[in-house]
Amino acid sequence: MPFCTVNPATEDSEEEALRCAKAGARGLGELRPDSQGWDPDGDAGEGLAEIAKRLGLILLFHVTEPVGRSYAGKEGGDLTAFYEFALRHPDVSIVAAHLAGGLPFYAPMPEVREVFAHVYVDTAAQRLLYDHTAYEHLIRLIGAERILLGSDYPLVAQDKQIEELRAGVFASEHLRLMLGANAEQLLASAKTGR
Repeated sequence: MPFCTVNPATEDSEEEALRCAKAGARGLGELRPDSQGWDPDGDAGEGLAEIAKRLGLILLFHVTEPVGRSYAGKEGGDLTAFYEFALRHPDVSIVAAHLAGGLPFYAPMPEVREVFAHVYVDTAAQRLLYDHTAYEHLIRLIGAERILLGSDYPLVAQDKQIEELRAGVFASEHLRLMLGANAEQLLASAKTGR
């Protein structure tokens, strides 16, 4: 089930999203606003949300943590801009890569917690950013039903990410959800654009 990358700053982004949706894409992304040169708070971001709603597409954002070490690929997805976009668009299904740049760790704040009614996080590159205790914290803060397996392959091999997930998540039901059931439900909810 493919996702396609579009750049909302280009004139043909809507046509490209429609073409991809008609071909079976279930989502748009990985979107990197800072790297692609568009503002999630501007016209391009609003247009993107409208396209996603109209075509029933999931949006997958690259989101990075504002603190911690510097590394190649850290730039591209500002946490605050992502959060504000997600807050403004509760009717769009969104996946935030890389544990949403740490946004779930702010979930005890009611304003932040509300975005997780329609935002999922993926585990892509978790091993490069957080220690093994991150999974249980995430489950406690936002629930296992909001977490999707992601590896950031080829940066992290999928089998290694699965192995680490199994080592860091203790409840079999949580593993079932995170290893596929959540993704299956989310993808089934996306329209095919036909």
